[in-house]
Amino acid sequence: MSDSPIEEQRICAVDLGINTDAVCSIMDYRGTILDRKFINFPCDKDHVNHVLQRIKRFQREHNPKDVVSFWSYAKRANAEHASKIAHAI
Repeated sequence: MSDSPIEEQRICAVDLGINTDAVCSIMDYRGTILDRKFINFPCDKDHVNHVLQRIKRFQREHNPKDVVSFWSYAKRANAEHASKIAHAI
């Protein structure tokens, strides 16, 4: 909680989206948007989707228990993507 009057306070609202990874908006106390930043890492998102498609294909052709290393790789790629988004916010 801030000690400054409400008229001087600003907030940062983050919307995690579908078309973009995130949208950050800086608003004043009335709800007026002062600044907006769209955060999108399409290459990373495409990389994670590509890895998931490879896992899907491999599981269809082989034993699902043989894909543990693929899942750990996908988990690391997704964590890296989330880390980039958090850093941009």
